[in-house]
Amino acid sequence: MITNGVPCYTVLNNKGGVGKTTLASLSAEYACINHRKRVLLLDWDGQMNLTKSYVGVETVPGWGRLPVPNPIVAAMAAEDPSALEIYNLRSTITDIFEANKCVMPYPTRFCYGDPDDVASPRIDIVAGNYMGIKYLLESSPTEMKNSPYHRLAEIGSDQIIQHLVDFVSDPSLAEQYDLVIIDTGPSDSPLFNAALNAATHVFCPYIPESKSVSGIEALIDAVKTAMQNRVIYKYRPEKLQLLGIAPNIVDSRSADHIQCIARAMEDAGSFHLDEGIWLRRLTAYRTLTDDVERRPKPYSIFHEKPSNPARRDAEVFFECLYNGIFSPEVA
Repeated sequence: MITNGVPCYTVLNNKGGVGKTTLASLSAEYACINHRKRVLLLDWDGQMNLTKSYVGVETVPGWGRLPVPNPIVAAMAAEDPSALEIYNLRSTITDIFEANKCVMPYPTRFCYGDPDDVASPRIDIVAGNYMGIKYLLESSPTEMKNSPYHRLAEIGSDQIIQHLVDFVSDPSLAEQYDLVIIDTGPSDSPLFNAALNAATHVFCPYIPESKSVSGIEALIDAVKTAMQNRVIYKYRPEKLQLLGIAPNIVDSRSADHIQCIARAMEDAGSFHLDEGIWLRRLTAYRTLTDDVERRPKPYSIFHEKPSNPARRDAEVFFECLYNGIFSPEVA
């Protein structure tokens, strides 16, 4: 049962190229379009693919790649310049590490109803920050002395985890959102661990290839460790729930794919989703482009005709995950 804030769901795998960002995107669109939920996406991945898809990205001299100016902050600042003392014009996820700044999510084209009404179903996004994440993970205080990101110099691994946990578990988010979804990048890093400890639910995709399958046992161990950390460090009072493990981009004609999936099912045991729920047509889901304005219509697979095979597959898959998060029986 969610006792502190709203459900927080993340798609995790410590390997790249398994479809985490696409799955996070589709999860948000399914909850919003099919169930009229208010969803907040968090781009916790330095690659910023989620931000590119929903908001747009440009290079700012000295700051690296950042989202375009936040239209809400820009409108506020036009009326009262002091708003920029509270919000950065290009508000990003790394603002959670600034004591004197608040995060302002970006609106997206997915909004049903009055955009000024917090009760309207919609998808908002907390934008990513390429250089901010990079410096947060890799740079020393000396290297960052003259960087605009110098505020991140003193942030350690434990603080990365705690700041994200505090942000997503804030009960005030429940006034505006029904679900928070974190998109995180590959590698076993503080970002990976922070997402695990901040989430209430996690789903783990893999590609039916030997390298991807070989990491499943380690992934399950990481989830179990995060479950134990709930008790030891009290990051969140809710128990972490593993919604499942399943393959992506499955070719049922490939003997190698079938063998890899059989191995994965053995390693994952009851956590592995049944065959009828697998998402086979991942390449058909038009969710990500380099430029938000080039995203083709219809903007979501869930806007396709109900007879569309890719939409039917997606609805079966994401209904399973949705029920795992919101079903009273599961709670």
